[in-house]
Amino acid sequence: MDKVLVIDSDEAFLDCLGEGLRKYQGQFNVKTVKNRGAALEILRCEQVSVLVAEPAALHFPGSDLMSSLEENRLKVPGIIVTGEIDSPAESGKPLQMILRSIRKPFDFNDLAWTIIEVLNQLDEGVHFNASGVCALSAEKTDEDDLLAAAIRLAEGRHFREAKEALIRHLKVRPDSFDGWLWYSRVIGSLAAIDLSLCNAARIRPKDRELAEEFAKLKAAKSCLGTDQVWRCPFCWSPLLATAAVCHYCNANPAIGNANSPDAPSVRRDILDHAVERYRVVLQRESSPQVHYYLGIAYFHLECWNEALGQLSKADQLEPDSSFFKDQLRLLRTHVADRLTICSERGRSDVNSHDPVAVSRPAPQKKKILVVDDSLISRKVVAMTLSGKGYEIIEARNGDEAISRLQEDAPDLALLDVVLPGIDGYQILAMIKRSDALKHIPVIMLTGKDSFRDVLKGKLSGCNAYLTKPFDPGKLLERVDKYLQ
Repeated sequence: MDKVLVIDSDEAFLDCLGEGLRKYQGQFNVKTVKNRGAALEILRCEQVSVLVAEPAALHFPGSDLMSSLEENRLKVPGIIVTGEIDSPAESGKPLQMILRSIRKPFDFNDLAWTIIEVLNQLDEGVHFNASGVCALSAEKTDEDDLLAAAIRLAEGRHFREAKEALIRHLKVRPDSFDGWLWYSRVIGSLAAIDLSLCNAARIRPKDRELAEEFAKLKAAKSCLGTDQVWRCPFCWSPLLATAAVCHYCNANPAIGNANSPDAPSVRRDILDHAVERYRVVLQRESSPQVHYYLGIAYFHLECWNEALGQLSKADQLEPDSSFFKDQLRLLRTHVADRLTICSERGRSDVNSHDPVAVSRPAPQKKKILVVDDSLISRKVVAMTLSGKGYEIIEARNGDEAISRLQEDAPDLALLDVVLPGIDGYQILAMIKRSDALKHIPVIMLTGKDSFRDVLKGKLSGCNAYLTKPFDPGKLLERVDKYLQ
């Protein structure tokens, strides 16, 4: 945990300081000293995150504190506390390590939140202020608007900005239940989460949502061996950054080996709520991370078409991300595997029916899947075939085609070669690898008409290869041939 060192010659002040900061002990540890010599010894031997002192304690004639720190390359950022007549500029040296200043007299809550702000800045890699003191802002804001903005930032997973906004809100409104609740969701320390929830409990002890947050914290403490945590993208539960599954909602934050058939059932109510939340976020902003987690939520809810669409969008927004590409590939493979499982289960269910049910004739209307990114092409094919009694199912890209293959079980597929995402040949290969799908006739219908393209199409395993613009009569002839 971060250590804060306070230097002040006034023993009564140090006693009051320790008492005033006691309730923040889950955020940082405070050590106090009365003289510069003791401070220098601590700074040499211990890891100190922030130094709090008056300017005179840092720079004074004959002092060896700052020079010793510089000689040992100990750059400890500081907060200065100063009276009305004190000025940092009176020092003989520039205060290059000072990140904040706060004037006496001050409330200990103000000092505590200033320390927290500095620690957050250090966690985020903020450099020392080389131009002098960055004074603490006391600008007035509409606190309700600030809280609403902080919640929107947290929902969009902008945790750093949300944390800063919540700190500003809670400095003015320390009795804000929602402020403490949401602050507990954007910080990465179990001790700090516990403290924030306890502050919320003092305000609204019987709140149902708060009770659920305490349950998540209890579960995290029982199975995590570290104070530093990550947050579940669906239920906000504290997790290890390397966790394969959330111990509270049972959802996986990524598609991988952990998604086994015998895994615990996910909390569908939590996943449904996460879907609603992320859909609202996407109305405000276009975020590849939000598209990704929305896709994973749909994945757990077995909404394959929506899952493929959201992961494809994440991949499009960040085309250089190997992670998004790998997750999209795994999702496509998973959906293709589910096709085989569902098909085998369906055959088993049919065999278990009574003889009368099995003897009933199957519907005569054949279904044809038309996969083409051109709306005009799809409509022309649909008009040609629907007039002959065929039911037409349309897909605009490869991911929609995979979903339609599972959901609608077509009797024949018409595939364009050039498609967004995965192309027609990749879909064809997936169909031929699947025991549940390999019986489906596939006709490649494309604008590529060179000899090389036609040869590649015929060698790929498709049943027929037609070029656009096509002859409606020839298309009907080929379709009739394979659906007789």
